[in-house]
Amino acid sequence: MRTFITDKEIDLPSLGRRLAGGVELRAGVLDRLAALNPHIDVRRIEAGTVLFIPDDAGFADSESASVSGEAFGRLREELLESIDAASARALTAHEALLGEGKEVAGLLKSAVLNRAAEADPELKAQVDEAVATFKSDQQQAKEAARTLSTLQEQAVAELGLLARLLG
Repeated sequence: MRTFITDKEIDLPSLGRRLAGGVELRAGVLDRLAALNPHIDVRRIEAGTVLFIPDDAGFADSESASVSGEAFGRLREELLESIDAASARALTAHEALLGEGKEVAGLLKSAVLNRAAEADPELKAQVDEAVATFKSDQQQAKEAARTLSTLQEQAVAELGLLARLLG
């Protein structure tokens, strides 16, 4: 299988002729091309759209790139680097949130604030709400980190399956 990225808006019959070097295509080839690319509107394929091209359809190799080998390896690398970068940013944000939470927790547990809160019911309610909010934020950050970790694992597994599928 090969890929092709459209450089301008085009319809499927015109794209088929372009990929076949100006030659009319045999019956069913455009149907197969459309079936491999359910994400497209065959009447209007936007510029920059990535299409899958069957190897055996008679299309010129010069117009498309193989999805296996080096091309797939580069795609896999870029995807994993992006996921790793997102994970690192999330981890950094999570660690910053934990640090802030510890500082705020220390303040909220201070003897001075506790005495003031005991004397002022409104302040006590605000302190209790702040404590609950920080606990909730920390829990959400932990859940986000777990979700991102799961996403990484799934992406690696899916890329492995796709690599085997593409040969």
